[in-house]
Amino acid sequence: MKIIKRLSSTIDIPKQKTIHLVGYGLLDNLARLDCFRAPDVKNFLLLTDINVYKIYGKRVISSLNKLGKEVIVARVAAGEQSKSFDTAISVCGTFLENRVSRKSVLITLGGGVITDLGGFIGSIILRGIPVIHLPSTLLAQIDAGLGGKNGIDLWVKDKMLKNMVGKIEQAHAVVSDVGLLSSLPKREITNGLGEMVKYWVGWGKPSIGQLLAMKTPKRWRNDSSQVEELAKTIICCQQIKIDIVKQDPFETKGLREKLNLGHTIGHAIEGETFGKLSHGECVALGLIGAVKISTRLKLMKQKTAIQIIETIKNLGLPTFIKGPNIEKVTKLLSYDKKRGTFVLIKEIGDLITGVKVEAKLVKIALLEVIL
Repeated sequence: MKIIKRLSSTIDIPKQKTIHLVGYGLLDNLARLDCFRAPDVKNFLLLTDINVYKIYGKRVISSLNKLGKEVIVARVAAGEQSKSFDTAISVCGTFLENRVSRKSVLITLGGGVITDLGGFIGSIILRGIPVIHLPSTLLAQIDAGLGGKNGIDLWVKDKMLKNMVGKIEQAHAVVSDVGLLSSLPKREITNGLGEMVKYWVGWGKPSIGQLLAMKTPKRWRNDSSQVEELAKTIICCQQIKIDIVKQDPFETKGLREKLNLGHTIGHAIEGETFGKLSHGECVALGLIGAVKISTRLKLMKQKTAIQIIETIKNLGLPTFIKGPNIEKVTKLLSYDKKRGTFVLIKEIGDLITGVKVEAKLVKIALLEVIL
């Protein structure tokens, strides 16, 4: 086991501290980590999906059993459809039938769906119990598992409204074992790159070199040198988000809103194409939309726009899509939590938030993304 980086973030209102650990070999050594060793813990509640459980479930249970605590397991279907009220209620029922208490700790094992769902369940069951995330995907390790935002999707008639029900509640710990990423399929890596390129556009890091290295097969070899380089890139992304969340935990100061870059249009496309595109692919398309709007408003130079679009393309992410109904995507935009404002781009590493954009200009941008 090696812990490469230990980060912590304390949120002052209310005071909440999250421990972030990044390393490898952590999954098999959970009993050695302080965040799992609180003496008054009664039992562990493990939430995962059926696919991840097949790969890592028994290893996690074996690791936790070394602490002499019972592990109660709830498995859900893999995929976005599990981010629902029905699933949340079902999981709560499973845990309540098995002696959950305020001294239980909920552990999530999986990607962004599981961290979102588990964080939500942890914040409502018995009015809140501690949550520890074990993110198993690139996207979850650099974004979804951090920051305390959790929630479920809401279906209104035939519309999937992304993350419309939830709250902000910081996890007790986020333990990122980069060794888990070597088992990811290619598309799941690309999914994570959609969020990673957002950090580059918004903050100028990771570097383009680090981004493009993520596309090379050797980066995902499970040897110590490659794992260390991979961990450095993940830590870079985590540090950006942690620093912002510390300053603006509840998205009231305009700082945390920057993390929504690409998500306004991205979430609308994701809702319309439910299941056909990954979250990261939709964020990439949302970034393209933000680029188009920014250039038309003369906030961004054409040279910068070309650089961003080419980088997204070189990472294997989509720069346009065929098929979605533009009118339905536009309708979904009207449900956006930011109510018509956008995060736009002036330059790499320079964003502007809260920009009101005319519906006509949004429609023009959508026509350049949705063919």
